[in-house]
Amino acid sequence: MVSSIETMTVPPVGQAAAGAERSAHHGAHVESLFVVRSKGIRGSGDRVARARTVLIATGLLETLPALPSIRAYYGTSLHSCTECDGYEKSDAPLALIGETDDLAERALLISQWSNDLIVFTNGVAELSKADEAALDARGIGVERRPIADIEGDREGMTGVSLTDGTVIVRSGGFVRPQWTTALDYRAMLGLETSVDDLLVVDTHGRTSCTGVFAAGDSTPPGRSSSSWRRGRARGWPRPSTGT
Repeated sequence: MVSSIETMTVPPVGQAAAGAERSAHHGAHVESLFVVRSKGIRGSGDRVARARTVLIATGLLETLPALPSIRAYYGTSLHSCTECDGYEKSDAPLALIGETDDLAERALLISQWSNDLIVFTNGVAELSKADEAALDARGIGVERRPIADIEGDREGMTGVSLTDGTVIVRSGGFVRPQWTTALDYRAMLGLETSVDDLLVVDTHGRTSCTGVFAAGDSTPPGRSSSSWRRGRARGWPRPSTGT
């Protein structure tokens, strides 16, 4: 696993150090290299690699709400991707759990698949009046009390328990994680980032640092797909049931 990326300059091949220093002073080409350090896995030693070009495809780190049993049901009863797992949850009593300010937008997407949906803010996420009006118009409930844990058994999730002892029956649903880039590339390489702290690239995947490219979820729009969501969230239609 990569732990750091640094830049270094080297003299042209075959040129003595003193000559390189003198040539650099007079504007001769000095080559730049990237030093990539990684931690060993399964008992192997740490590694250091040098390269002229770096492709960042590390994706994003996922942080879930801090609930004791949430990982036990994540990937089976609870999911993060509505596009991937929404259909399988059709017409089920669902929960949307999160602490971010875009829960209303996600709930409107999930309402394509089920009319029985409750948004759980865990006492953290805030909803605007416009958000509440949009949710109410779709019949989506909102639960603001803090969550104690996810209830369930080997068969799967059965409900959401609140800190006051209330258990709200739910058979599954979705979690809204918080995503961050795997490393602080801005500090390491001075890379330009977006308002969502994603790596800014051009149409060829080039970052603001020559020789560094990026692809995947660490670049806009990332996993949150905010630029797409903002255009659709307020009036997403339910899918047609016709053939």
